[in-house]
Amino acid sequence: MGDSLWGMVSISFQLGTAPVEAPALITFKTAHYAPRLLAEGVNVAEAEAFVTDAVSAMRGSWDAGSGVWGRFQLNGVLLEYRAIMRSDGIVNVGTLFPVK
Repeated sequence: MGDSLWGMVSISFQLGTAPVEAPALITFKTAHYAPRLLAEGVNVAEAEAFVTDAVSAMRGSWDAGSGVWGRFQLNGVLLEYRAIMRSDGIVNVGTLFPVK
């Protein structure tokens, strides 16, 4: 990815409190990771909603081609996601999985 920077995302903010200028256009590759989440008893929609809030809150500091990853707990399960902003401004969440 050339000059892309990947790093840990702090998720210590409260959901819905960070100002967002415009709704983030976010795509999820749900079919790629849903079976792993479901096997751990994780509600896929709830996990994606958390990631949507986290990604939307930091969207203004991203450049096309850059990516982030983050970890959070949902119902006692530690989850990790990875996302990249495409050149068209859409954020693609390619994976979301339980950390073993």
